[in-house]
Amino acid sequence: WCAWQVTYRCNFRCSFCKYWCDPMGRLPEPTLEDYAAGAKKLASFGSMFISLAGGEPLLRKDLPEIAREIARFHLPFVTTNGWLATPELAEALMLITSAERRLPANSKEVRVRVEFSKNRLTGMCCTFWFISRNLVSD
Repeated sequence: WCAWQVTYRCNFRCSFCKYWCDPMGRLPEPTLEDYAAGAKKLASFGSMFISLAGGEPLLRKDLPEIAREIARFHLPFVTTNGWLATPELAEALMLITSAERRLPANSKEVRVRVEFSKNRLTGMCCTFWFISRNLVSD
C-alpha cells in the first residue's frame, strides 16, 4: 500500500489537516510523465494499492490521466473530501481503477458510494450513489 499525494492544494480548511497551508502547495505539481515514471519504478516492488490523495486530489484536472498511468501497474484509488465529485468524474475514475481483469468474472454491476460526514467548517455533507452496469462483457 502506498499513499501518493498528487497535490497539496485543498478547497477545505479542516482543523485536523494542514495540507492546505503547506508551503509545498506553492510549488509546481508533478507532471503526468512524472507519475508514469514513478508508477513504473514502484512496480519493481510489485503491484500495490495506491491512494491518490492530497490535499484534495479532485482539484487536479488531470486526475483521471494520473489514475490511468498508475493503473498500468497498480490498483489506484482516490481519497477525497468528495466536494468536487460528480457522478461523471466518479464513474470515469471507477472505470479506470476497476479494469475488467480486476472485477469478478460474473460481475454485472458495480456500486460506488461516495460519502463523507458533516464538515465542521462548511456544515455540509454529501452522499451520492451511482451504478455502472455491464462492466464485464458476457
